[in-house]
Amino acid sequence: MIRIQVLGPLRVWRDGTLLDLGSAGVRALLGLLALNSGQPTSRADIVEALWRDQPPPSASNVIQTYIRTLRRLLEPGRQAYGHSSYLPRIGDGYALRVPDLDVLRFKQLLASRHDAEALRLWHGTPLADVPALAGHKKVLALIEQRRAALARYGDLRITAGAAHEVVTLLEDAAADQPLDEAALARLIRAYQAVGRRAQAFRTYHTARRKLAEELGVDPGPELAGAYAELVTHAKPAPAQLPADVGGFTGRAAELYGLDKALADHGPTGLLCVISGSAGVGKTALAVRFGHQARKRFPGGQLYIDLRGFDSEQPLSADDALARLLNTLEAQQFHEAITGKRVLLVLDNVGSADQIAPLLPCPPSCTMVVTSRDTLPDLSAHHRVELDVLSQQDALTLLTKMIGTRTQAEPQAAEALIAQCAQLPLALRVAAELVVSRATTSLSTLVEELADRGRRLMLLDGGGDQRAAVREVFSWSYRHLSFEAARAFRLLGLHPGLDIDITAAAALFGTEIAKASLLLEVLGRAHLVHTTAPGRWGMHDLLRAFAADLAEDNQATQRLFDHYVNTAEAMSAPLDQASRAWLDAELPNLTAICTHMAAGHIVRLATALYRYLDGGRHAEALTIHSYAEQAAVRLNDLSAQAHAVTNLGSVHWQLGRYEDAATHYRRALDIHLKASDQAGAARALTRLGNVEEQTGRYEQAAEHHAQALAHARAAEHPSGEARALTNLGIVNERLGNLDTAATLHEQALNRFLRLGDWVGEAVARTRLGMIAMRTGAHDRAMQEHERALAISRESGHLRGEAHSLINIGDVHRSGGRYTQAAAHYRDALELCELTGHEYGRATALNGLGDALGSTGMIAEARQHYAEALAIAVKIGDLDEQGRAHTGLAR
Repeated sequence: MIRIQVLGPLRVWRDGTLLDLGSAGVRALLGLLALNSGQPTSRADIVEALWRDQPPPSASNVIQTYIRTLRRLLEPGRQAYGHSSYLPRIGDGYALRVPDLDVLRFKQLLASRHDAEALRLWHGTPLADVPALAGHKKVLALIEQRRAALARYGDLRITAGAAHEVVTLLEDAAADQPLDEAALARLIRAYQAVGRRAQAFRTYHTARRKLAEELGVDPGPELAGAYAELVTHAKPAPAQLPADVGGFTGRAAELYGLDKALADHGPTGLLCVISGSAGVGKTALAVRFGHQARKRFPGGQLYIDLRGFDSEQPLSADDALARLLNTLEAQQFHEAITGKRVLLVLDNVGSADQIAPLLPCPPSCTMVVTSRDTLPDLSAHHRVELDVLSQQDALTLLTKMIGTRTQAEPQAAEALIAQCAQLPLALRVAAELVVSRATTSLSTLVEELADRGRRLMLLDGGGDQRAAVREVFSWSYRHLSFEAARAFRLLGLHPGLDIDITAAAALFGTEIAKASLLLEVLGRAHLVHTTAPGRWGMHDLLRAFAADLAEDNQATQRLFDHYVNTAEAMSAPLDQASRAWLDAELPNLTAICTHMAAGHIVRLATALYRYLDGGRHAEALTIHSYAEQAAVRLNDLSAQAHAVTNLGSVHWQLGRYEDAATHYRRALDIHLKASDQAGAARALTRLGNVEEQTGRYEQAAEHHAQALAHARAAEHPSGEARALTNLGIVNERLGNLDTAATLHEQALNRFLRLGDWVGEAVARTRLGMIAMRTGAHDRAMQEHERALAISRESGHLRGEAHSLINIGDVHRSGGRYTQAAAHYRDALELCELTGHEYGRATALNGLGDALGSTGMIAEARQHYAEALAIAVKIGDLDEQGRAHTGLAR
């Protein structure tokens, strides 16, 4: 059978074997014929496509030669000059008529409005490796049809609460059309829907800047409207459930039991446990229940795979909690979801200890836990002990996958079901192999499986079911090509949750296009599954099976090199594309820290510092802790001290000032032992920041002065500039405004020479604040607006929040209370988004000041009280004083 791919690089398979098409001319002609989807292509159209307006005199002979070549490839058994079924001559041209042509299927699916299925057929730009057809009108038309389908599908999934299914597709669409405001607005809405609000803000500000620079226009109504929704609306509920399982079969009684438990449970949280053997369909049942009950959980649906039975990398309780807190953008799990109707699916739990920080289940919430263990220590309200499929349900599932062959050979079908132990996972894998061997009878295939000379060793002491599953895996595995089988084995070595195509290429040691093809082959065999567009995962049983077969080689070294090198490359610009990659890969980057060499860990932590510093506190604590341990193993005092400083910075951002100071003092001692003066300057600067924030100005001034001396001794201009800035801030606190202004001007000049936009923004912010205090309001507004522009251009959300607060202060001092309140609210939104507690307190106090000035006393009092609670928690005396003053007033 012939299968042709046009939607991506041109590929042709004959009976499952990839064909070498040969010359560029043959490829171009085949691509042109395929674009016409079975309709005739005239000789004139062929000549124009291949040679434009300069055809050679021998054009007709060349075309005939190409046609003969294609016919030999597609129909090797056809007699010379016999009728061609696949490439018949029609009039003076030709038509391509093959049973499996993706572009024809794509058009059929669009016509019936099956946009999701149509989009899944795409693997890149049509005929991406056929330059002669790059600008062909039919290629461009296909691209536009895909954009329209993606727009419809994206809007549909966002509205349905399943934006997570389309985020990657919408990112690609926006990257392809960076000035398409409709695509950008759709991406912003998707980011908002899945809780990636920081990414949504960055997308808007990057788009606004590009529109201004390249077109000289402001965002239009659609893009501006998406931004307005982002700023003014509450954070949407997360929707993290994996896609529903295609061909889900049976389990009616179990679904009814879960529904009844949900309907019957009272005000306390509902905890359900689904247990059963590996491959029995626990995850499928939990996900199906979640999708069916979605409307009953308006607070959101959370999902996390704890990989509790992965011998190499189960998710720790702390990591599981950290991921949930990042999703919820919260500091406390129970506080974030108590009182909301939330579904939390905890998949593949190894033990009760693994989810202890999440228990007890908060009121109004439902937790569904799946495990191979019955987890008797959990006080579950409802339990499902899942058995294998019934004989009838197994037959129904098999029929869905292989069609009428079960009816034609019922005894063979029953035997295959028995060989698969009536387990859904094994049935799916076996069925895909049956489908791929359409010319072989089902009874022959069943006999082949039954005649296996040996049973594979059991996993972890499992029983007959697991042995049967592994035997089915082995049966399917043995029919893979050499390259696909090697790719499958290597995937078992990947320690992360899933893998994208570029990482797979590094793991396999192949080109990206080849890696993509191998993943597709494994996907069709149900040996891997898509977790998101362009990302692939493995069932834990398949991962263990693959890992058992994997040989010891350099694959993981290539993989870790890829992750570290890419992280280093992405950290330099830290633009929209870089952040998107880092957001997607952060779980993997955290997971691989336990497997990499010490040097790799230190490099990774260093590369990720700026990104993690933007609000990824939980992962930052994990990664910098690994980096400290790695530096100790390397006996690298400087690297150890930097890791400890970075840990201190995480505690500082979380408002844990004493913990931060402890880390900074320890880092300073290590830097001094290593004679690392630049590092000592950094630790002293951070320690002085903590002291300044907690009102110990004399100590702060002393440490900043020491930091300045160390930075100058190390000839470290960046450290010197930051020390000047911090000395200026302390002088502001002490009332020495002239001295402070001089120090900030000196720092600004150094930052400008260095091209350090973060430092420039900080220096301008401080100069603006001094101008404000001395009554130079125009100068203050000028400096704050410049600092705001810098933060927005660079996607620095915390800097943006501070600039908004400062602009609000200028408006408030000028009596423009409405404008001031609007800026404080925008700043508060960003501070809540990034977990910036000091910023929250400052913005809330500002709101209290602005609203109190307009007579909104109750609202002002509420904001002051919130600000006071935060300031007391983090130990910030200035904001405590502001809040007390406001409440007293």
